[in-house]
Amino acid sequence: MTNLAIDAGALLTALWMPTLFKILAADVAIGLIILPCYLWIKKQERCTAEQAERKWGSRHHHLHG
Repeated sequence: MTNLAIDAGALLTALWMPTLFKILAADVAIGLIILPCYLWIKKQERCTAEQAERKWGSRHHHLHG
């Protein structure tokens, strides 16, 4: 009885392992794709904001000057 349960558990594990690995691999792959994109977008936003600030700042100085 116990051996049967162990065998069933081993069989289930053997069947599930590839699926779990695929799911994990997919999660990791998605994470590796999304994270750099997200960071890049954030960087671009910051750069754009800084450029806009610089542009408006210089325009501001011209008005005063």
